[in-house]
Amino acid sequence: MTGTKRMTIVVAGRGDAAKAVMDALAVLPGVGTVRQIGQFDPLQASRQLAGTHLMVDMIGGVAPAFAACMAALAQGVACVTANPLLVATHGRVLQNAAQGQHTYFGFQAAGFGMPVAEMMMAMRPQKVTACFTTAASMAMARMSYRNESLAHVSAHLKMTGVDMSDWGGKVTQARAMALRALWHSDELRGQQVPRVGVESMEPADVKRMREFGLYPVFGAEITEDGIYTGPLAVAHGSPLLAQNARDVLLAQTELGDVVLAQDANEDQRMVGGVVADVRTFMRASKPALMQAPLRLMPMGGKAAERAYVRIPFAAREEVLAFRPEIMDERMDGDGLWQAVVAVEEIAALKLSSFGGMIFPLVGAWAPPTAGSVGLRLVG
Repeated sequence: MTGTKRMTIVVAGRGDAAKAVMDALAVLPGVGTVRQIGQFDPLQASRQLAGTHLMVDMIGGVAPAFAACMAALAQGVACVTANPLLVATHGRVLQNAAQGQHTYFGFQAAGFGMPVAEMMMAMRPQKVTACFTTAASMAMARMSYRNESLAHVSAHLKMTGVDMSDWGGKVTQARAMALRALWHSDELRGQQVPRVGVESMEPADVKRMREFGLYPVFGAEITEDGIYTGPLAVAHGSPLLAQNARDVLLAQTELGDVVLAQDANEDQRMVGGVVADVRTFMRASKPALMQAPLRLMPMGGKAAERAYVRIPFAAREEVLAFRPEIMDERMDGDGLWQAVVAVEEIAALKLSSFGGMIFPLVGAWAPPTAGSVGLRLVG
């Protein structure tokens, strides 16, 4: 949107986050009027959105938010949402609707919050890993550092009033899907977005990983081929390990790792992303052209993927059939084989059928040189 005409924006929804968005947009250069519709009625969209250039969805839920966004786009009104579950469920439909109406659908607030689409295009990362401060990541941290059981962690988080909506990783997965949709145009199928919950981890697993100098964190690994959500293995010193109530994004590029971090505040995430999308809409002469997601072009050949593997020793030969590079391995007295391996594609291992687990290894790592526990396999 160009020219001297000042924008009229409608914020649909109630609550503190909606008010924070309104306050931020009211002082944004180029914005004329910002008004709120607490109870948006899709059947009355033509009347409620009369004279509106852009609607910000702060309604919540999936079905009501989807109905509101579709109604706005049908009126030719640009739409911005901060709802990750909406984007994960209906993002492709809403993008197509925006294209058909030659208008704009923005959702940076549903992903990381701060504007990342243009940064990702400039950095051209081969892989993006994101860890958000949610119930799942807090549970993993307490199990790792306090050696608490999952039941104890769950009771503590509920007692302290922590939002448990991401206990199974659903919200982390949705935010990861929104992030990926900013620069990849293809739609993922179910098998390309596996999700492993916190329940897969026990304090004993944390202890076993420590033998390799690894620590578990909960997050999402985003590549061109898909998204994995669940426990990840990182080495001491990894930026993903020191969240400290922050959301952390690690982009692996040919020139090195790029780390983005921001305070894990839902209102700030929504405000930052909404403002970024509104600015994108305002400076684009043809907003519909902005809907083509930016596509990452990996530089050079595809690097081998690394993972921490823990399976019954009897299944070891099945893993070796994939010809992995074994970077370190050992066997515990309880008959479990543990290893750090490098393979062409982690998903090909399909370890769920082996009765074990696989956690992608993110960032730099070297085998520990001393203090190992267990039987080291030689030859």
